[in-house]
Amino acid sequence: MSEAGTVNAVSSRAWSELLHAEVGARLGAAGIPCLHIKGPTVATWLYEPGERSWGDVDILVPPSRMNAAIEILLAAEFSYRDPGMRWWTSEDHALTLKFDPHGDAARKVAAEVDIHHRFLGIEGDPERVFAELWRRREPYRLAELEVWFPDLATRRLIAVLNAARDPQGDKAPRDLRRLLAGATDADWARTIALAGRVEALEAMRAGLELEEIGREVVARTSLSDVRVSSAVRLRAEGSSRTAVRIQELRTFGTWKKVKMLAGWVVPSPAVIRMREPSAAGSPWRMARAYLHRYRQGARELLAMRHGRPTATSTPMPTDPRPAPHEPPPPLPSSLPAQEMGQPTGTSNLVLSLASLARPDGSVALVSGELDAALVQRGWAPVTDVATEIDPENLEVLADRPGQAPREVRLLVVAEYDEQRAGPDVSLDATRLSAAEVADFVTVHSTDLGDVEGGPEAVLARLVRRVPAYRLAYSDDGRAADEVTRLWRVAMDDATATVPAATSPPVTTGYRRADHVAACHDRDQVVLLDLHNGIRQVLSPTAAAIWDALLATGSLPAAIAELEEEFPDAPGLAEDTVRFVAELEEQGFVERART
Repeated sequence: MSEAGTVNAVSSRAWSELLHAEVGARLGAAGIPCLHIKGPTVATWLYEPGERSWGDVDILVPPSRMNAAIEILLAAEFSYRDPGMRWWTSEDHALTLKFDPHGDAARKVAAEVDIHHRFLGIEGDPERVFAELWRRREPYRLAELEVWFPDLATRRLIAVLNAARDPQGDKAPRDLRRLLAGATDADWARTIALAGRVEALEAMRAGLELEEIGREVVARTSLSDVRVSSAVRLRAEGSSRTAVRIQELRTFGTWKKVKMLAGWVVPSPAVIRMREPSAAGSPWRMARAYLHRYRQGARELLAMRHGRPTATSTPMPTDPRPAPHEPPPPLPSSLPAQEMGQPTGTSNLVLSLASLARPDGSVALVSGELDAALVQRGWAPVTDVATEIDPENLEVLADRPGQAPREVRLLVVAEYDEQRAGPDVSLDATRLSAAEVADFVTVHSTDLGDVEGGPEAVLARLVRRVPAYRLAYSDDGRAADEVTRLWRVAMDDATATVPAATSPPVTTGYRRADHVAACHDRDQVVLLDLHNGIRQVLSPTAAAIWDALLATGSLPAAIAELEEEFPDAPGLAEDTVRFVAELEEQGFVERART
């Protein structure tokens, strides 16, 4: 491919996008649910293109899949950044791998992947929390591969918690200010509801109160009633890890306190090397690192005993009254309106269906006349004839005073069929396709075109999050039993991996191979073959051929387009034919399947 021109240095941004796409694609192909967090999920949402950098990869996986996720990446030339560290023995919320296949990059120079099994500030059970966040995921394309981002409510929550975790950092406080400048009260209501579900209200309040606008949000919402513990407050004030740990110990029971103290007082050498990389390579340096840790702990204990502040930054204001602050940065001008919480429509989704809830708050939308039979089986009516749904989080906005919103988890299109009569006749419940769900919702909705965020977004969200069935029945009781069974299946399937979408096959021509990631970097294209890990940089000339080939799907059409764009290029047709053959031979493109 070198004949196609000279390549220039690839930007760190392009390498980072390829790395993010590779991690998401490899784990997705292995059936491991993986949410990208921080980095591109913020940069592509709150900022103009190129305005905010993103480098290392941060992903969230369920604790039960941590070992499998690590094994998949270790098999793909990733390695432990801190030899000897294991996620179940570390006090950290993440384990770091590095991508350094040649083993010659210095620490913090090699690209890193932080695999989170929990996120600091979220106190709920990590498995349950992940299931909640995974269900709310949204698709995004990085380097032409589909990965999963959190929904906007989750992104808002993580941005606030990240600021509370790293108040003195560079990006986290800036992200918080940008978020506060654009979020609406409706956005905060959705985020607070999510924070309550995952037990993150304390850290959310502490993070918001880092900024004046955030303190105003706290003052006018239910967060004003949330009590923030001393440990959470210390962390948000920028206190040392030791000071926070000491404060946390005071709240633990005896057994947990002994266990935590043992790990804190006598950590493994791997933990010491992670905290102080200079301790590696010598027993003497390791001993000094242990001594430094004990001295730091002693100083923190003395400071707390004498009431001296342990924070390394200005203490957080505790009242919501305005204080001097820098003005928020201007909002990007090119972002879609709904991305900043400014809806393209103004309405909620209204469906002419009844909704019923289980004791855990999950809701089923059920057509037909099964309400009475479902109530007899423990379901509670939420709405009678029409159901109003928040299009972002799919929560039913109840029409009964004092009833809290509840999330839609199941859709059942129940159709009476007298041929199903008799105890020996089986019920017929079939899963609806995406097109069938979209058609049904379109027919049974009111003013779908005015829904906030647009009809396409809410329909895609319903298809992705809510399993839908058509149920043919003749007996109400048996049908209600089947609805309850389908609800159990839906709840048990909350963390199932949805296969990433691939490029749709066409009848003729060329297409990018599904196992190839492609990232544009200025006038070049950077390719990654996931089968063999080969990375290839296409020069501007080669990139022009690549773009024309994929845009037209046809070699003759690509040549015609290139000859029109570069009329004076000698031998262009021959070079293009030869280059495309090379791309096909190396597996970067393929002839489309019929």
